Amino acid sequence: MGLSNTAGTVARIIGVYVSGLILQATNSWVLVFQTAATDYLFGLVFYLVFGSTEKEFD
Repeated sequence: MGLSNTAGTVARIIGVYVSGLILQATNSWVLVFQTAATDYLFGLVFYLVFGSTEKEFD
């Protein structure tokens, strides 16, 4: 549980930092939201390709 929380926290820290860099460079939120949307779409496609409804445990 601690490792997954650490990974999630590190991702949030990096995300806030990158968002700040994008805002400084462009002075607009558009690219920040486009980056987030692209990330969500990648996650959706990954789930659709590799996800299954197979039962793993009895």
